[in-house]
Amino acid sequence: MTSQRKTKLRYEIGSMVVPGDRLGSIRHNYIPGEGTYARGGHIFSCLVGKLAIDTTSSYSIVSVEDETKAAAVKQVLKVGQLVLCRVQRVMMLQANIIIVAAEGVKKLKHKPDACIRRDDVRRVQSTSKDKNWTMESCFHPEDWVLGRIVSLGDSRRYMISTAETELGVVRAVSASTSFEIASVLPMKPISWKEMECPLTGKKEYRKVAKPNHEFLSKVLGNTTIMNDTSTDGIMKD
Repeated sequence: MTSQRKTKLRYEIGSMVVPGDRLGSIRHNYIPGEGTYARGGHIFSCLVGKLAIDTTSSYSIVSVEDETKAAAVKQVLKVGQLVLCRVQRVMMLQANIIIVAAEGVKKLKHKPDACIRRDDVRRVQSTSKDKNWTMESCFHPEDWVLGRIVSLGDSRRYMISTAETELGVVRAVSASTSFEIASVLPMKPISWKEMECPLTGKKEYRKVAKPNHEFLSKVLGNTTIMNDTSTDGIMKD
């Protein structure tokens, strides 16, 4: 019965259709579903998308899956996703950042705002030896940070955590050298809270991410962090 119904459609299931395409006839037990409309006993597409059919009931429901909507859904970030961010501004209680890449998303069409709150920077917030740490000892503007979405926040920004050992600063340049030189010679991590300039040997505090190629590959796919400090350099294949 299902194969007989399929032969009465003008297009194969899964074919791309455009608005105005006649898909089938109501006389053949078809009824219009999402992305379609009926006129003069026939069903027409009103979207650009893929033709689909639901035969679970006595009638076959013909629909068109909106390709633009599907693409937009893939761009929506979720709690738990790994993200690569760039620090914009560091304040006493939070760091403002932008998300430049996300796990499971090939390339973000826009770079959403986000922030890292002080409570989400480290797993252990204070110890007897290290209880007066500051946000500036963890992040500086232009740092690249690997984090995880912990909350969708408000309408303006996502909330990001770097509390896991593998999360934190993955690339930073030293304030002790010129930007042109530092941009091609980023600092090297020497501990979980320090990085060192390869030129001057000067050490700077950061919340350093433990090297983890698996985490980075989830966010960047087949790309790597380039020596270019621009977003395009980070995302380049």
